[in-house]
Amino acid sequence: MSNEATPTRIGKYRIDRVLGTGAMGVVYLAFDPHLERPVALKTVRRELLAGEDTSGDMLLRFRNEARAAGRLAHPNIVTVHDFGEDGGTAYIVMEYVAGHGLDTLLVPGHALPLSEAFHWLAQLLAALAYAHEAGVVHRDIKPANLLVTAAGLLKVADFGVARIGSSATSSGWMIGTPSYMSPEQFEGESVDARADLFSAGVVLYRMLTGRQPFVGSPATIRQKIIKDAPARPSEIVSALPPALDAMVAKALARRPDDRFGSAAEWLASLRSLAVSPAAADDDRTIVTPSVYWSASASLPAHATGVGPAPVPVPSAPPSWPPEMLARIERQLATQMGPLASLLVRRAATQTNDLPTLGAQLAAALPDTARLEFEQAFARLTAGLPDMSTMTSSSPGSRVATAAAKVSAVSPASAAGTSPDSAIDQASIDAVAVKLAVYLGPIAKMIASREARHAANFDEFVQRVEDCITDPAQRGRFRHDVDSSG
Repeated sequence: MSNEATPTRIGKYRIDRVLGTGAMGVVYLAFDPHLERPVALKTVRRELLAGEDTSGDMLLRFRNEARAAGRLAHPNIVTVHDFGEDGGTAYIVMEYVAGHGLDTLLVPGHALPLSEAFHWLAQLLAALAYAHEAGVVHRDIKPANLLVTAAGLLKVADFGVARIGSSATSSGWMIGTPSYMSPEQFEGESVDARADLFSAGVVLYRMLTGRQPFVGSPATIRQKIIKDAPARPSEIVSALPPALDAMVAKALARRPDDRFGSAAEWLASLRSLAVSPAAADDDRTIVTPSVYWSASASLPAHATGVGPAPVPVPSAPPSWPPEMLARIERQLATQMGPLASLLVRRAATQTNDLPTLGAQLAAALPDTARLEFEQAFARLTAGLPDMSTMTSSSPGSRVATAAAKVSAVSPASAAGTSPDSAIDQASIDAVAVKLAVYLGPIAKMIASREARHAANFDEFVQRVEDCITDPAQRGRFRHDVDSSG
């Protein structure tokens, strides 16, 4: 779009630049002068309103999006602030999400680690549980409509074809994106919240296997969705546990009655599976786990199906004194609630070094709570009994040494960077720029994540390099980094 075609103002909103264009219209980065904040302003193309859409369906769909999303207020749903018309241009004003669609993070043929797939799915289910309880069925859940911020927060967007309340689609109409549509959507039947769960199942399958479960022309996809079951995820990725095959099969069941009864029910099932030792994987694959767990924690007990019963957690290795973990759990619970026990136990299975344990737990908290926890962790562990009498051959000797020294841990080291690390922010940013050539917008998030866990720059580069699946691309990336050094 040329500069001449970009308006300077729509309604009261100043237009700063184009964020994206699509079949319906243009999305602008705008500025609200009254509240002094950036917003995303989505418009309908004038020619659609003037000529191509004589029935008025396009404007109706646009208004429907504003009504559907406008009644929802949830951290995993894009907030709608306003709707209006200005000189023949209809527009929706939404919160500005500085991020990218989940589709840009899913590389064909590349399966996500379990923790990342669970991370995104849990947030999606939390959003759907809230929307469904409010009477809104999205009907077009797909990665392109799931926005991901640099901090790892997922937000559901584009409620343009959502169903509100008891309103139903006229018989014979198919609404949605073919490769993500439920059988009942293809048949033009009335749909309920379980249609969104089928679509979420397709998203999960894509994340777990790197493949779409249903491919081909719309007619072929329809035939497969209605009559054929896709290959089990474990047939494609052998390391996947059988419990995931069962979860995917339930989500993709042809009959709505055979699927999960609700997003909240599925979320509770996911939480139970996620804490199973078979589902645990390397710490490097975890991306902002605080959002993943808080998504389920934010739901009321009746919605998750889990009341005050304790969450099952993996056992910590014997090198960790139980009283030490209990203290840390109680402190973390002030920021995370009952999920603190799970996070502490999982972290304890991945390290026997006290500062590293604190760093992993701090990384699971939002910025607003991280510093407070780091300071409390240092005070708490500095007061632990002296364990220096433990012998060097004892499995807990490293814990004892760390406990004796933890009072000297600085906030920087508690955040995940070793005191002797040579990784500064400029180096992280430089590597992220080179990584973006191969991984796209997620590169910055990956670089920041790996820097927190690397002891030095060489290890940092190696960890980042391992995130590139193609061997030739890994070689080029390494050459780019080495030649710039």
